[in-house]
Amino acid sequence: HGGAASGGTLHGCLLADNSAGRGGAALGSTFYNCLLTGNKCRGDDASAALECRLFHCTVTGNHVESTIGKGGALYACKAVTNCIVMFNTRNHKDSVANYYKGTGPGAFGHSCVAPAIGGWAEGNIAEDPLFADAAGGDFRLRRTSPCRDTGITLGWALDPADPRSLDLDRRPRVRGAAADMGAYEFVPPSPGTAVL
Repeated sequence: HGGAASGGTLHGCLLADNSAGRGGAALGSTFYNCLLTGNKCRGDDASAALECRLFHCTVTGNHVESTIGKGGALYACKAVTNCIVMFNTRNHKDSVANYYKGTGPGAFGHSCVAPAIGGWAEGNIAEDPLFADAAGGDFRLRRTSPCRDTGITLGWALDPADPRSLDLDRRPRVRGAAADMGAYEFVPPSPGTAVL
């Protein structure tokens, strides 16, 4: 179980194209500033993360192959903070592809995930995150993304000595009014560069 990781803590990692019976990318792990994409679950218990804790992560493009279960990209995750969990898929047409059992309203904090969950905490949104080029594998944020400056600024994100303060591009967090959701902090382009 756990196609790439089982237990442990990962910082600034890409977990892509893994497969497992349960937890396509990971089982029982903690993630900071990670991208989980292209992972598959052959069963019905999480195409991306099973029983994990995620902070500033992007979870997208993962797939549950089972046609009988109701697992999603996240299953039984206890903390999902400042994350983007969107555009995951599954073969079971009557269940949610982004999350399932145990990843309830109390788990999500200042994250972008759809559909919205009744009773979830303030600060969560269920909008298109506007990735720069999802089809091309670029999950950074566009200038107009609703995920910009809408995360909660955690203390360690402001400490340059803490490895968790760097996004997946190894750039410092909190460049605007607040931290961005997802694995990448938006960085304004150089003068003269076209932006979306």
